[in-house]
Amino acid sequence: MKKRIWNNFEIYEADALAEYLETMAEAGWMLESIKRTLVFKRIEPQKIKFTVDIMENASVFDSFYDKKTMEYRGFCTDTGWEHLSTNGIFHIFYSKDENVIPIHTDQEVQFHVISKNMLGKTIPRIKL
Repeated sequence: MKKRIWNNFEIYEADALAEYLETMAEAGWMLESIKRTLVFKRIEPQKIKFTVDIMENASVFDSFYDKKTMEYRGFCTDTGWEHLSTNGIFHIFYSKDENVIPIHTDQEVQFHVISKNMLGKTIPRIKL
């Protein structure tokens, strides 16, 4: 059984998305993929820890399998996280170990990525 939910999460809401995914896992729904929709599959309800990270220069047009992305995923896997899905901007990892080392993005890098992404969504004012 699958469930699809429209992906309304903005790039600055990565922590909220992680909390949402944890709530869904406790309700018996595991994220399968993230694109325009969040696709969930039915699982036994369980406590799973999620983290949603964004990479510098992230874009939906970037390759999901380029060298930089694969190195990043390998580093996260080595610290106990399993890569689950990406849409090019959000990189979603999970762990069943509640004591897993958190993934922390440098605050300056995160601010830069969010600012760059949000600029493309703003409409410039035209003076009349």
